[in-house]
Amino acid sequence: KDDLMEALTEYPEAKKALEEKGRQILMKDNLIDEEAAKAGADPKDLEEKVGRLETALDTLQTRFARLMAEYTSSQQKVKQRLARVETRVKKYGSGTLSVGESEAGKPEEEKK
Repeated sequence: KDDLMEALTEYPEAKKALEEKGRQILMKDNLIDEEAAKAGADPKDLEEKVGRLETALDTLQTRFARLMAEYTSSQQKVKQRLARVETRVKKYGSGTLSVGESEAGKPEEEKK
C-alpha cells in the first residue's frame, strides 16, 4: 500500500486517471453519486495546493535569506564607512568635510 501511494505521488497524472476510472466504475454500478464523487476530489486538490504552498514557502524562505544576507552586508559596509568618516573627523577636524557635511556634524545649538 505504501509503495502504491508513493508511486501515485510521483505520478500525479496516473493517480488522477486511476481515480477517475474508479469513480466511473462506482457511478456505473450506482455505488457512488456525482456529488460524492465531486466531494472526493477536494482532498486531492488540497494535497496539491499544500504541495504548491510548500514549494512557494521554500522559495520565499530562500529569497528572504538572500535579502537578509544582502541587508547585513550593506549594513556592515555603511558602518565601516561611518567609522572611517568619524576617524577622519577626529584626526583632521570637520574642516576636511564639505560645508553641508560640516553643518550636519555640528550640534543643534551651533547650527543656529
